[in-house]
Amino acid sequence: MRIVHSLSVTPGACGLYETANELIGAELKLGVTVTVANPLRPRKRDVEALQKCDLIVDHSGLTGDMWKANKPIIHVRHGRPHSTFLMEEQGGKKIYSFLRNSRKRYKAVVTFWKSHVPYLELMFDRKDISVITAPVNLEKWCPGGPVHDFGENRGEFNIVCADIFRRDEDPFHVLSACGLLPEGFKVHLAGLKGGINSATTALVGSLGRNRGSMFNWISGLPLLYRAADLVISPHKIATRAIREAMACGTPVLADLGNPHASQVADAHDSSCFSWAIQDILKLRTIPSAREYAMKNFNPQDSAKEFLAVAETVLRARETPCST
Repeated sequence: MRIVHSLSVTPGACGLYETANELIGAELKLGVTVTVANPLRPRKRDVEALQKCDLIVDHSGLTGDMWKANKPIIHVRHGRPHSTFLMEEQGGKKIYSFLRNSRKRYKAVVTFWKSHVPYLELMFDRKDISVITAPVNLEKWCPGGPVHDFGENRGEFNIVCADIFRRDEDPFHVLSACGLLPEGFKVHLAGLKGGINSATTALVGSLGRNRGSMFNWISGLPLLYRAADLVISPHKIATRAIREAMACGTPVLADLGNPHASQVADAHDSSCFSWAIQDILKLRTIPSAREYAMKNFNPQDSAKEFLAVAETVLRARETPCST
């Protein structure tokens, strides 16, 4: 099988790229011929690969040549449907309506989240949305390796939050919960690559004695996760931060309904979430996060499941329509 993955190349700066790259790496290990084509910077060899490929995979947009090519297209919906809708509704990129209007061009739609299926069925007007394993690089994100030194910001218990502020969800409530913790607990906020604005500074400042460090980088996250006693998240899905932290062996507390987190609590009830943090860190009765990640976030599983979808698309293409 020969696949062209259309993907904006942004290593170390975008969760979409990291997830797609993990999927592609696993495909290569399975012997698939893969070309990664950046739709923002098409190259001559990308055009040649497009002519020879069996199908195109859309991660972050397609070139005009890709749209016009007589090749089946699989769309991988990395983004959350609500976030995509709000982006456009609030005057941002018109992705939601574009996908809706282009839905007939896609031969299959893939997501990593079962909970997103009903919304994608409406968006794409189809009942065959495929769900595959959300991957994480288990070699890069692992318990062994250097550990971040919190220095003077170290607490007896160190909590990390690396889920950035999004339109449809943000860590406001779970960070506020940390302000209710007793002395000895420190929360460290990471992934603020857009800069630390005045509102975030004020929120973190309100945490008082529980305030830890703020980081506007993401390149050192493996070290940070290994140093943490707990990672907190407001999400109901296994975001990059959740998958990466668990692969590093660090337990995660997330919102009610999250099927992957080590423990769950109401992420929008600060008192409830605060008590859950204390219970986890003081009782230490937590199943192995690393074992769970190895079983449930393995890129090889993602690739096999994705290739099964691709094979179904190609078989349908080869089968003549009956009249």
